[in-house]
Amino acid sequence: MLKRHTPAVFVDFSEFTLRIAKASNFEHPIQVEAIAELSLLTNPSPADIRDFVREFVDLKGGAYCVAHCGMHPEGRFLHYFEAESIAKLKDPAYLPAVLESEFKLDTERNAIAVLNAADGIGVDWGQANAKKLLFCGAPLAAIQAGQDELLTFGVYPRRLELSTVACLGGLADFTRFSQLHSPVLYVELTRAGMSLCILYQGRVEVVRQVSLGLESLLPILQQEVGVTDRSAARKLLFANSFD
Repeated sequence: MLKRHTPAVFVDFSEFTLRIAKASNFEHPIQVEAIAELSLLTNPSPADIRDFVREFVDLKGGAYCVAHCGMHPEGRFLHYFEAESIAKLKDPAYLPAVLESEFKLDTERNAIAVLNAADGIGVDWGQANAKKLLFCGAPLAAIQAGQDELLTFGVYPRRLELSTVACLGGLADFTRFSQLHSPVLYVELTRAGMSLCILYQGRVEVVRQVSLGLESLLPILQQEVGVTDRSAARKLLFANSFD
């Protein structure tokens, strides 16, 4: 008797949507089998979200959907850094000092990963072999809060990633495989701000954080359409019919 195929499940959780996908495997080669999306702008209850997940994924009597999860925790960060020399990076105290002095990041309160900007491979403290690096992470409390919220939705994170970094990795692979020779601009827009990244031939070359997001558009929208109430302008901005 043929064994029933158990799909790999991927979940992306942001302030706007919960996206869930079924695929053939967690590792390459991967074939996407189905995708569903639930808007969180209507403030569905945790029970509503659990029902959405269970309708999409056959839990086979289990309490949780085990998935690779991407999330957008509050306070997340992505910074580009180019060291003066590789020799300095060999000092285990050098990068923590840079994080605290240049980027104002508390290494005790944040989960921080160091990546090679050219290929996205993780770098251990004091063992970097490239000068161009990416610092990414989020406050530990925000990561825990996001994980707890996923559990209330019936999703158990098999692996937890920053969605921003995962998207950049996918885009970098696409530019390499497609042999794109022009720079590519990646923009991630949220309520409070935006992240701007420029990739060139699969490498991250520029990262900028801008403190202007969708909420900054509301005064302009109020003026343009003659709406005095900010909450009404917010509903209009996030409406599917807004053009």
